[in-house]
Amino acid sequence: MKILQLAKKDLNLNKIGILIFSGLIAVFFFWFASIYDPDLFADLEEFYQNFPDAIKSLIGGSLSIGDYTSFMNVYLFSFAWMWMGLYFVLKASQDIPTEIEEKTIEITLSKPMRRWEFVLGKFLKHFLVLLFIVGLVMLGVYLAPFVFPKINPIEVNYLILTIAFVLLIIHLLSLLMTGFVFSVFFNRKRALALSFGALIFFYAIGQFYGLFPEFMQGIKYLSM
Repeated sequence: MKILQLAKKDLNLNKIGILIFSGLIAVFFFWFASIYDPDLFADLEEFYQNFPDAIKSLIGGSLSIGDYTSFMNVYLFSFAWMWMGLYFVLKASQDIPTEIEEKTIEITLSKPMRRWEFVLGKFLKHFLVLLFIVGLVMLGVYLAPFVFPKINPIEVNYLILTIAFVLLIIHLLSLLMTGFVFSVFFNRKRALALSFGALIFFYAIGQFYGLFPEFMQGIKYLSM
């Protein structure tokens, strides 16, 4: 199928960079799990409960990091916004505009391939990279309790962690689609600016929705 062939071709051209970035992200989360100390973070969670409500609202109104599952849930999404989200927004928003500006798209479309097949092939490439990166991160997060002595594997709720990773895939997919849609309709610079602006906007909503009036706090679901 032409869509799969295009995705495979692009993956082969960028496989070194993809493997390096994926490996670094997976190693980072594996290392990050090593800093978890149940006693330290339980005390930190208890200390946080004494903060004024105005301060709590700045980080969403609650903080649960007393166990490994909650700890990874909180910081998984924080770092996903920062690194994985930024990576996919940048890559998706630049892909098609770059091919148009460098005129390599004309070579591809000169073959028996329709425009919608070209667009779907590009999207499929990014989605496969997304699944690969999340899969490596899952492997690191799941293995950490069996490697680091401060984490008891029996106390880890792997079902909740799995749900968190499913939500992470949905979250990253929404960012990927945002950047990709802008890339289809705008040039490289404008697509990048709009994609990055959307990333910051939704990040701000997710972090500071607690400062809005109560009837508006449902806006937090837009940042998913």
